[in-house]
Amino acid sequence: MDIALTTAGDIDLSTGALQLLEGPAAIAQHLHIRLNFYLAEWYLDQRIGIGYFQTIFVKGQPLNVIRSIFRKAIETTPGVERLLKLDLDFAAATRVLTVPFDANIVGADTPVHFEEEFVI
Repeated sequence: MDIALTTAGDIDLSTGALQLLEGPAAIAQHLHIRLNFYLAEWYLDQRIGIGYFQTIFVKGQPLNVIRSIFRKAIETTPGVERLLKLDLDFAAATRVLTVPFDANIVGADTPVHFEEEFVI
């Protein structure tokens, strides 16, 4: 169970009350948060997060290295049973990295498709 957030990452109070997520919706939100959490961003535990500045934003970084970082983050997210497909699409002109993936998650009858975009 998780508190529902807006796309901007704020607590969603659009209905006038606190909203809670559970099941596949909570897992999807956790994946989104995990993939957008920078290493050392949280001052109470600087060991958690993805090393965007240390690894992903490094010029010329091979896509297989970036793919392995995302794979580990996705596969170790609670509620993700199995990562089925992970692609990376880097548009050099706009510096946008699109990370589409399919995964089996707890509570979902069929694989769920996710897609995250990062400006690198």
